[in-house]
Amino acid sequence: MIATLLTALILISWIYWLVALWLVLDFFRPTTPIFQPTFAQGKGGRSSPSPLRRGGQGGEVVSPAGPGDEVVSPAGPGDEVASPASQGDEVASPASQGDEVVSPAGPGGEVVSSSGPGSEAMPPVSILKPVKGLDFEAYQNFASFCRQDYPEYELLFGVADADDPVIPLIERLKREFPHLSIRLFVVRPTGANRKASLLHHLAGQARYETLVVSDSDMRVTPDYLRRVVAPLADPTVGLVTCPYLGVQARNLTAGLEALHMGVTFLPSIAVARQVIGMRFAMGASVTLRRRDLEAIGGFAALADYLADDYQLGARIAALGLKVRLSDYIMQCVLGADRFWDQWEREVRWMRCASVSRPTQYPGLLLSYATPLALALVLLTGPTPAHMQLLLGSLMLRWVVAWLVSGATGDRESRRWLLWLPVRDVLSALTWIVGGLGREITWRGERFVLTAHGRMALAPSRWGARLVGWWRRLH
Repeated sequence: MIATLLTALILISWIYWLVALWLVLDFFRPTTPIFQPTFAQGKGGRSSPSPLRRGGQGGEVVSPAGPGDEVVSPAGPGDEVASPASQGDEVASPASQGDEVVSPAGPGGEVVSSSGPGSEAMPPVSILKPVKGLDFEAYQNFASFCRQDYPEYELLFGVADADDPVIPLIERLKREFPHLSIRLFVVRPTGANRKASLLHHLAGQARYETLVVSDSDMRVTPDYLRRVVAPLADPTVGLVTCPYLGVQARNLTAGLEALHMGVTFLPSIAVARQVIGMRFAMGASVTLRRRDLEAIGGFAALADYLADDYQLGARIAALGLKVRLSDYIMQCVLGADRFWDQWEREVRWMRCASVSRPTQYPGLLLSYATPLALALVLLTGPTPAHMQLLLGSLMLRWVVAWLVSGATGDRESRRWLLWLPVRDVLSALTWIVGGLGREITWRGERFVLTAHGRMALAPSRWGARLVGWWRRLH
């Protein structure tokens, strides 16, 4: 009975991956050679990201920096560090409202103007970035948003701690890009979700109607804003969101995360888009209009939810507006990671999915072809038929991952492709653990998830024991 059930699940999983491959190949048309380095060394040893987005819907690829431009490393010893702002205060605004904002290429580089034919069709944009702590190559990530080939935009950062180590980098960013309006706010969180609380304040301070939200560990090419804002010209589109790939994985743990992003999670987005429709967003990149955000209660309405991006997409869709999946692919810069940190992060993602989409969560089992085949062999013995199913699952996943990474330009996943069976087993384990608990760790803080994905600060472990003892006594 167990063998028959597992065999059926394995064969269904094979169908799932073949359908996922077809949907990915249909959506992301391969146009870029796969073996170009993701971060090419240019003149003077500078590092610049190669564009990972695919062709279609939005114009040509623009190189991130021109000759002589240089990416400045984060502030170090001897660099001037501005004093942090007090709670709730705004930190310096280089450009006032109404000033023309251009997108400079960087220190010592030529300033690129985006004005010209068609620029009137591109509304001014406010980019909102909630940040905490220092991600790997944080300055280069932030600087990529300052090099946008777009006529007018501003960049707003929000932190919850006046002593956050990221503040000196943002101050340096202002000095290196004086023509761009860059503002920093220190904000007291008002809900359990610190990110949503910061976004609520930043949206209130934003000057423009079009809002773009992006996570702090993302890096983009200069055509990013043009690509993600363009679909909003259609009044029936209420939100634009982007898939993402991992880049610059510096150890095995980060390589496993890159595999998850590129050849596990990204294909699942293509399947979800086709099967249940785009009623969700991804925090890597969200573009929407202020009036639509206000119609769902603003970011304040999401301040107690873990999956603020999912809630945002679902609520925009509930207004009768479309959620559009862009074919622009974001770059998540990974660096090196510790296994336990990655484990807690992926369990958090799974528990987020289990409480936000409880009816869909069991269906994730159908994506675990290799773990299911391995379970079949371990539980019923290595018969020739069962070994064929295991080898078939391994080969199918490798072939599908190779073709998916080719379609999306995912060089990082190809570097770590031999580790895909380990990645698949790890995914299955996090799926099991994610469905069994409600406690998560996020940026060093512990939370408990409640109904519909709401979250609350978890009591300390000693506090939880005292509460338990008190209840038993009474």
